[in-house]
Formats: sequence, structure tokens, C-alpha cells
Amino acid sequence: MVNTEIFEGLKRAMQSGQSLRDVMITFYNSGYSRQEIEEAARALQAETPSVGQVQTPVQMQNQIQPPQIPNQFQQQNQAQQISQQKISAYEQPKKKKSKLAIIFLILIILFLIGVLISAFIFKNEIIDFFTKFFG
Repeated sequence: MVNTEIFEGLKRAMQSGQSLRDVMITFYNSGYSRQEIEEAARALQAETPSVGQVQTPVQMQNQIQPPQIPNQFQQQNQAQQISQQKISAYEQPKKKKSKLAIIFLILIILFLIGVLISAFIFKNEIIDFFTKFFG
């Protein structure tokens, strides 16, 4: 099924005098799939046959070949996808420094939890110490 958004965009661009190839590349760079763009281009070319020619559907099917999107743009798109994948930190190995920092922080937290538990257990002794020292 033809993507109507692409089809109408191609149709308007052709009516304004732009080349089909340039418009297809623009849609491709905008993120539409190559297959959808080529399908819409075929439908557009089938809708507007040359003046004075009557073609059978079989002839139209064999004759219609939209311009191919250049490899340069395919390579740019692939490079963009690769760079987008590298941005994600999911596949990058964790640094050794960050592991050491995490271990250090965990040890500090465990020490502070031990101090808190000790304060509850020895609450009366701590109060007596400070009253004798300051009192």
C-alpha cells in the first residue's frame, strides 16, 4: 500500500518543478524507508503517463523504475545509525575508576550504618559519657 503522505509530497514537489530524484532523496533523509519512497514514486509515475501514450498495465509495470537513491546517501544514513549506536552507553565497558568509586561508597555506607546501629544499642552509655564530660 502506498504511503499517502509520501505520495502527496512527491506529487506536490513534482508540480512545483523539483526533480523526482531530489525529492526522493529528501524523503529518504527525513527518515522514510527506501521501499515506501520507491513505491510512492512508482504510483506517481503510473498516475501521470506521458502525454499521447496509452500503456497497458503490464507495460507500465515493466517501464516504471524510480530513480535509485545514491549509495552516498545510504552510506551517510548507515554512518548516522552507527554513530547513534555508539552514543548509547549500553555497550561500552564500565571504567575501572567508577568501579573503585562504587566500592568505596558502599564501604562508607556500611560503616555509617554500623555507627547508627551502635548508637541505638549503646544509647544510654553515650548519654552518660556526654553528661559526665560536659556536665
